[in-house]
Amino acid sequence: MNLSDISKKVFTYIYWALEKHPGKFIGTFLGFFLGLAFITIGFWKTLILFALTACGYYIGRCWDNKEYPLWLDKILHTILSKRQK
Repeated sequence: MNLSDISKKVFTYIYWALEKHPGKFIGTFLGFFLGLAFITIGFWKTLILFALTACGYYIGRCWDNKEYPLWLDKILHTILSKRQK
């Protein structure tokens, strides 16, 4: 069995798991990496990393949908107006 066969089996399993049991698969995946982050970088750094990731996701989703929250619009307006001075 070579590396190509193994990678095909792994990707087939991942596709099956995401299709049949998406909540279990994603929850296990996130739990594993959250635990790994706690162990390697500590609780508070992991919490900050998670919060910044969630903010980045939210801002990216707003960008994709072209709907900007009022607080983000105010921040961007303040930054851009200071640059023009």
